[in-house]
Amino acid sequence: TNTNDFLRMFFPRLISFSLGLAIGSAFQPVGLTGGIACGKSTVSNMLSQSNRFTIIDVDKISHDILDCTKISEYGRDSAYLDIVRVFGRNILLEPSKGDLHPQIDRSKLGDVIFRDPKKRRLLNQLTHTRILRCMLKRMVMEHFRSPGGVVVVDIPLLFEAGFWMKWLFGYIVVVATSPSSLQLKRLQSRNLELTPDQCQQRISSQYSIESKVSKADFVVWNNEITLAQLQDNVLTAQEKILNLYTNWSRTLGCVSFVWMYALLVAYYRLMLP
Repeated sequence: TNTNDFLRMFFPRLISFSLGLAIGSAFQPVGLTGGIACGKSTVSNMLSQSNRFTIIDVDKISHDILDCTKISEYGRDSAYLDIVRVFGRNILLEPSKGDLHPQIDRSKLGDVIFRDPKKRRLLNQLTHTRILRCMLKRMVMEHFRSPGGVVVVDIPLLFEAGFWMKWLFGYIVVVATSPSSLQLKRLQSRNLELTPDQCQQRISSQYSIESKVSKADFVVWNNEITLAQLQDNVLTAQEKILNLYTNWSRTLGCVSFVWMYALLVAYYRLMLP
C-alpha cells in the first residue's frame, strides 16, 4: 500500500516537473544589455532583422508607462499618476490646450533623479515593479507567438535590477565600448542637450563596463569600428545563440526560470500598489 501511494504521488510529480523543464527551456530568453551610449540599440536592431529573433524593448516599456496617453492602455501598470503625485507638476511639459494630463518632461525628471540618489531609488520603486511585470507578460506572449524563435530582451539595467534578474535569462549578451572616454564622447554627441557633467552622472549611475563584461556570456565590442564590422560581431553572437538554443539542454536554467517566474508573478500581484 505504501508503495502504491508512493507511486501515485511520484509519477504525477515527475510528469509535472518534466513539463516544467520543457516549458522553462522554451521560455528562457536571451538578455541583451550594455552601458549607456555603447550601441546596444543598434545591436538590437541588427538582431531584429533576423526572423529567428524577437525583440522585447524594456526601454520602450519604461517610456510607455510614463506616457500620459497610455494610462488606460497600461492600466495599473501605468506609473504616470504616481510619479506626478510624488515628484510634483514641475516635471511636466507645458500642457497643450485641452490636455487633461501633460506629458512628463523626461529631461527634467532625469535632472532630479541623477542629482539625488534617494530620489532615483524612489523612482525605481515606482517603476521597476511595473516594468518587470510588463516584461514578463510579453516574454510569455512572444514565446507563444513564435515558438520556434528566440526571444531577446533588450534591458539596459539587467545587472542593476538585482542579482536574481540574470537567472531569468539563458544567455546574456553585453554590448561594450572601450575606453570609457569613447562612451562619454558618444553620449555627448547623441544628447546635445546634456552638459558633460550630466553625461558623466548618467554613466556613473550604471555599473561599469568592466563589471558588465565580467558577467556576460558573450561580449559584442563596439569600439571605433564601422557598422559592417559591428554587423560581423553581431552575426557571431547570433550563431552562438542559435547553436546554444538548438543543442544545449539548459536544465538548471529551466528550473531557475520556472521557479523565479512563478515567485515573481505571485510577488508582483501581492505587492504592486
